[in-house]
Amino acid sequence: MAMLASDELNPYPPDGLEPILATEGADLAAELSPAPERTVRPSAKSWRWVLVGLNLCALLGGVGAAAFVWMLSLPPAPECDKLTALSADMERLYCAEAAARTGELPQLMASINSLDRWTDDQPLYREAQRLVNEWSAQLLVMARQKMRAGDLDGAMAIVNEIPTSTPVYREVQESVAQWTALWSEAESIRTAALEAMEQQNWGAALSTVRELEYVPHDYWRVEQVIELSRRLWQERQGRNYEKEALSLAASGKPTDFQAAMAVVAKMEADTFARRSMQPTLNQWSDALLAQGLQHWRDAKLTEAIALAELVVPNAERRLAAEHLIRLSESRQLALSTVTHWHTSARHLISLREAIAAAQTIPQGSSVYAQAQDSITSWQQQLADLHQLQRAQATAALGTVESLHLAIAQANAIEPSHLRRVQAQTLAAHWLNEIQRREDAPLLQRARRLAEPGTVPALKGAIAQAERVPMGRALRGEAQGLAYEWTQRIQTIEDEPFLRMAQSLARQGKLHDAIRTASVIRPGRALHPQATGAIRGWQAQIRAAEATRIRRAQERAVQQRAIEAEAAPPAQPTAIPDPQPQAEPDAVAPRQFRLPAASSPSPSPAAPTPALRQGVEPLYAPPQPLEGDRPPIYPSPENPGAVLTPAPATPADVPPSDSSPTSPRVLDAPAVPPAPAPAVAAPAAPSAPPASPATPPAVPPPVILQEVPPAVFPAEPRVRSQPTESAPSPAASHFTESGLTPIY
Repeated sequence: MAMLASDELNPYPPDGLEPILATEGADLAAELSPAPERTVRPSAKSWRWVLVGLNLCALLGGVGAAAFVWMLSLPPAPECDKLTALSADMERLYCAEAAARTGELPQLMASINSLDRWTDDQPLYREAQRLVNEWSAQLLVMARQKMRAGDLDGAMAIVNEIPTSTPVYREVQESVAQWTALWSEAESIRTAALEAMEQQNWGAALSTVRELEYVPHDYWRVEQVIELSRRLWQERQGRNYEKEALSLAASGKPTDFQAAMAVVAKMEADTFARRSMQPTLNQWSDALLAQGLQHWRDAKLTEAIALAELVVPNAERRLAAEHLIRLSESRQLALSTVTHWHTSARHLISLREAIAAAQTIPQGSSVYAQAQDSITSWQQQLADLHQLQRAQATAALGTVESLHLAIAQANAIEPSHLRRVQAQTLAAHWLNEIQRREDAPLLQRARRLAEPGTVPALKGAIAQAERVPMGRALRGEAQGLAYEWTQRIQTIEDEPFLRMAQSLARQGKLHDAIRTASVIRPGRALHPQATGAIRGWQAQIRAAEATRIRRAQERAVQQRAIEAEAAPPAQPTAIPDPQPQAEPDAVAPRQFRLPAASSPSPSPAAPTPALRQGVEPLYAPPQPLEGDRPPIYPSPENPGAVLTPAPATPADVPPSDSSPTSPRVLDAPAVPPAPAPAVAAPAAPSAPPASPATPPAVPPPVILQEVPPAVFPAEPRVRSQPTESAPSPAASHFTESGLTPIY
């Protein structure tokens, strides 16, 4: 059992048991199996007939199934676009009915025409006639719709397609007769209204339009009445515009034509007023186009385009205006390429566009000749621009040889060409670039020489900069550097003199400071600064002198007042009556008397001290240098009058000396003699008592003498010598250079 169980679990027996088991199994099977019976094998022919029968059955089944499917399926629709005269009637009828089913007018007419030619011997004739009658009724409905819309011609075109054999043909004839009569009457009324509008008979036109309101048709009664009423208003407004336009253009100036054409543009195009203005409008348009062409010649392209755009609404001159606009725009493109500097690819494109636009102007245009001339010029400029671009590309290499080659290419443009100026500009620029490269080392060396800042170094730098020839590109820069270094040299040479003068001025030696600063000659770098300093010092000198003189005058006035108080009174004398005298040639000084002083006067016998007639300056002027002009010292401005006593003469006696040199005396009001007093006047201690008949003493008149105006110094005048590169030494400059300031 254990072995059996083991064998059952292991389906693979051990190797030694396989032959034994196989032998035992074969014996056991032979014992248990029954005795074999005798079988009959079928022949090959029997199998063939079986296969043939199966194939026949499959074939007959397929044919039957296909026939059944064909019987159940619908026949294919005919191709209506490929129908011919040999096509079946069923197909033609089907296609005609399919076309009419769309409801479109052209398809209905085509369907009726395709079936109307059938005869009664055809099998489908009755069906075709029924369909034709239905479609004819539909055509009549469409014709009436056209008639309601006011399209009589369209309605007549539809009813003409209805066959005469249809039942609706009689109804068609009646409708056509009604439509024709109605339309003829309404058209006559409309024509009469338009004629009245053309003749500007506005009242008759309005009454005629109102007659259409009684026409028994909606088109005429409503739509045409509205349309003619609008037309009447347009005609009246157009006539007003016509009068306004004619009044504006009465002067005949093109500028007035612009305003007149703007008014005409407001008119409706289909009005009689607009049609009557057409010849006049053509004249104005021609005048504007002529002025626009003149603007084009003058390169006023914007104005030319504006004038041409005013002509565009005129249909008869529209093409001419458009051609002028196109020519002006093409010239604008060409002018945008004009430059005196580098050309670019954009310039080439713009010039090609200008040529292409001008080439579209036809030969019969009024500006065709101008367009052809412009095309010729622009093509020449285009070739020159290509030449300049090649020259620019050559110069872009940056070498001296390439610059020379670029100049040669630019000079290849003919002098008569319009791009010659641009070529010469570029050539000059490239030539300057060559000169800069050749002369730049000279200026670099000059700058290096000037770096120490000394006078010899600066002179050497100036000499180096002057080696740049005249007319070269860097000549201006070289001259600027030489001027700058010259100024520095002059500053180095003259600065000691200016500092010395400033030092003297700080010490109060203004005259010496002025002489020292005057060494700096005009044209030198520090001359403006020295001149300003000299003017300041001169102002200080004038202020000091004026103050000194004013104080001296004040002291002199005080001294005169003291002396006048101490002087004895003058003896009274008889005053004779003044005698008339002739007017002197020169103005004599006027005199005036002053009342007697309140203080006691001295004895008449005492002498009157003489006062000074003027004030002497209280300083000693410096002596002029040898060989120089004597200096003119400043004096103050007129300080006023100086009172100087005159001789004891009567105040009312005019002076006998009327010479121009006499002092000017102002007359004071005369003091009448006092009457004799009843009591004797008190006597002075040292004099006997005065007689009662003796008149009181009259003080002497005082002469008001004007001091002559002061002579102020002008600006320092210097005798300049020819300008030298360097001044003389400071030690011997004042005596050897011949420079003497005048103060």
